[in-house]
Amino acid sequence: MPDGKPLGDAVVELLRVRVESLPPATLGRHSDTDNPKDDGSFCVKGTSPGKYLLDALDNDLPANTRWMGYYPGTTKRSEATLIQLNGGDKISDLRLPVQKQGLYTVKVRVVGLARALPWKNIGLLARRSR
Repeated sequence: MPDGKPLGDAVVELLRVRVESLPPATLGRHSDTDNPKDDGSFCVKGTSPGKYLLDALDNDLPANTRWMGYYPGTTKRSEATLIQLNGGDKISDLRLPVQKQGLYTVKVRVVGLARALPWKNIGLLARRSR
């Protein structure tokens, strides 16, 4: 947070990336159900050697905002730095700054369907208007 206090309710994830493909493909997601702690520390166990993106996210729905960031302190995945992990690595004193962002409400109205909607095939693609 801007005041330097830790986000105790954020979800911290390591996203394993295969960098041979463009754009990099996410292979696996690792997170700890008890992270971060109130002091902002976190631990992600059970990772295998490889390159990872580190991210953190905490939604504040009543305020219509979220706190999010990728290591080393950006909100854009394309600007994140990959972390190389080898067997048995322990990384300490790693800081992951997050930034406040506004959330959007999306309403959808579907008309004229004779059958049920295939919910598993529906997604949302956000584009900025120019």
